[in-house]
Amino acid sequence: MKQSTQNSIAIALAGIVVCTISAFGADWPTFRGNMQRTGYNHKATTLLPAAKWLWKASLPGPIYSSPAVQDSLLFIGAADSNVYAMHVQTGGRVWTFKTNDHVESTPLISGDKLYTGSNDGFIYSIDLFSGRKIAQFAAGYQLSSCAFANNDMIVSGVGRPNSGIAFYKAPAAQASQISSAIAYIPLPMATYASPAISNPFAVIGSTDGGLHCINLNSYKIIWSIKTNGNFYLSSPAIADSVVYCAPGDFDPYVYAVDITNGRIIWKSAGDTTGILTKRKEASTIDPKLVRRFLLSSPSYRALMLQRLSKLGVDVTILSRLEAQSGALGKRTVAAGNTASFISDGLDVKTSSVAVDNNRVYVITKEPGFPVPRFSISALDRYSGFEAWKSKFSELRSCTPIGYCSSPVVAGNSVFFGWGEGKVYALSADSGKVQWQDSLSGDIVASPAITDDKLFFATTEGYLYAFNLTSAASGLDFKTSTYCYPNPARGNFSTIQVFVAENATCDMTVYNTVEKPVFKVSQPLNANQTFSYKWNISAVANGVYFALIKVKYRDGRTDNKLLKVAVLK
Repeated sequence: MKQSTQNSIAIALAGIVVCTISAFGADWPTFRGNMQRTGYNHKATTLLPAAKWLWKASLPGPIYSSPAVQDSLLFIGAADSNVYAMHVQTGGRVWTFKTNDHVESTPLISGDKLYTGSNDGFIYSIDLFSGRKIAQFAAGYQLSSCAFANNDMIVSGVGRPNSGIAFYKAPAAQASQISSAIAYIPLPMATYASPAISNPFAVIGSTDGGLHCINLNSYKIIWSIKTNGNFYLSSPAIADSVVYCAPGDFDPYVYAVDITNGRIIWKSAGDTTGILTKRKEASTIDPKLVRRFLLSSPSYRALMLQRLSKLGVDVTILSRLEAQSGALGKRTVAAGNTASFISDGLDVKTSSVAVDNNRVYVITKEPGFPVPRFSISALDRYSGFEAWKSKFSELRSCTPIGYCSSPVVAGNSVFFGWGEGKVYALSADSGKVQWQDSLSGDIVASPAITDDKLFFATTEGYLYAFNLTSAASGLDFKTSTYCYPNPARGNFSTIQVFVAENATCDMTVYNTVEKPVFKVSQPLNANQTFSYKWNISAVANGVYFALIKVKYRDGRTDNKLLKVAVLK
């Protein structure tokens, strides 16, 4: 082997990074992909979606629930009060389970059971393969997605008419009774966000802006942090004993908190664009904010007045309404009403955070623009500093949608969607667009990503599946030549090569003592993706290096060295 190749291998060895966040691989069994709610699948392919979706399925109601996937089945709830099981490959329905109100939370897969909350006030345990009801739990209004603790315990936030977090015993296979919580922790205001689990801790945010950490063995709160936010639909994530969260509402910051003691490790720079600097004229108050004010409880109205005053907004009009409102303040929005997702104008809506080994990602719907502006930004996971030169932003015309889909991460790509069905993949390193498409309907639900597929759901009731098998057009050899999954844990690892021009590709894989393991030579046509399926069933665990050389017809050459970890 030439000296230049040896130097390249040495550099590659020096750059090996060990993944430290646990995630599911072939499956996406719960909201945000895992109980830690990181939205990160480090085993998933780093390929981008094919130019055309694999299938598009239509459900009878809007979809705010995110998909959950296991093996060949996908599960999702809809606003027509049903939970659906569907074929991953075709989108065909396998079974339908009827509840008594909208299903907006994301199902949880555990063993041969599916758990999902409904706005009818119950969490249902359903047989995964038949759709038969096994049991149901009294849980209150449910936007929270369930979590599963190691000791057969179901954990969920509790919404109206109660406020808190509840713990349920997983039922036996033949159980059919309605069960209450085995433990319940009240919180100051309603809890619609989803709990993140890292045994023995559960962390959840409530709509008073509180972030709470509960010991799963004692059912006691061990610490709480008060923010200026809301945590309405923004769930925390846990990675390596650190809690990452974006409260939203009137708190524009992202927090990193030590899970063991509640100490704030860092707090992001927050509102660097000045979007929360308000004019003091009372006329600047958005009518939708007045609507929410009148539909809120007296205690929340008082909190809203306090926050707006601190922002420099003249609250004379709202104070007058407060004095005249009387019984108006006792009204509530009907369970499952899409008003849950209406923008309030002045406050900041944020997604749940996604966390990979290097960065924290969050989507924000920002106030202060003639039409809504959505932005996604990346923060360094260890300092809270901005990781991209600039955040990716767009003005959208989807005025009614106030809440954001949450991003998911796989390999070096961040996937997300927002208003008018716009869906994207950005480079996790730079924030540059790698892929985009337009779907039918706005997007509130988070996407799901498995080893080879990406799923999006929209408010028009459509569910889309994309194969992750093709490089996006326009990408060059350096960008879209890589190996997946990496680390390789099964029987095969695929090495993909992409060229924009006619070329000959020579691929050689070496072990760490520079001995060739195999060689492949392949002619490639322009814009062709060549995928070599490497059988690693008889290969020893360790690090390997794929040296890929392409020679174009005009004599120019390109080279790339890939490091491949085999961990079976």
